Amino acid sequence: MEFTVALKCLGLQEGEKVCDLGCGYGENDLLLSLTGAKVYGVDIDRAALSMAKNNSRRLGAHVSFCVSDLNMGLGLKSCSFDKAVSYCVLEHLDDPERFLNEANRILRPGGTLVLSVDSFSYGEVPWQLMESHKTACHVRTYYALKDAETLLGKCNFRLRKSVFVIRSPISAWIFEKLLSSYLGAGTSAGHALALKLLMLLCPVISVICMIADGFSDDENGGYWLILIAVK
Repeated sequence: MEFTVALKCLGLQEGEKVCDLGCGYGENDLLLSLTGAKVYGVDIDRAALSMAKNNSRRLGAHVSFCVSDLNMGLGLKSCSFDKAVSYCVLEHLDDPERFLNEANRILRPGGTLVLSVDSFSYGEVPWQLMESHKTACHVRTYYALKDAETLLGKCNFRLRKSVFVIRSPISAWIFEKLLSSYLGAGTSAGHALALKLLMLLCPVISVICMIADGFSDDENGGYWLILIAVK
């Protein structure tokens, strides 16, 4: 769901150069390349990048990859990308401000940055679930919209648009069940079985959540926050 919303917000055009900051195994980069854009993936995990390169070659996708620690400076040329994207990375970083300054540096004037961050700002998020997720997934900061906008402003970005994902009572309830099963899968056979069932139903669940979100506004926040910012 995050990727679907983020891709739409990114609005990639054929020939544009886009950098995926924190690309992991590169699955999203393969999809980004289908737009005809020139895709460049960056991540610190060498094993993940090796798999990403192999998949890219096997499928004939035009994607380049390089190793870089996103907590440090990026070894990329200034003003060399039209757009940049980052999925669920910012909330894990030691120095998010440095990361955003580097993202700003590599973008051309007027370039677009699309960020997906953990927000957990939905009005009824169980406190215990948030703390368990924070520990298990090594989350340093959950971002409310106001805090995210302030941080982007410090790094010379102008927030153009924001979208919460998992923002309706129905999608939030489903996501809470899925997340609880995921977090408890290693300690309970019941949780593990529930997680397998939910994963099998994931395509249907995603559609239900997207439809439910379509009937809800952003007033109550959401579990994920998509930010579209301009340099």
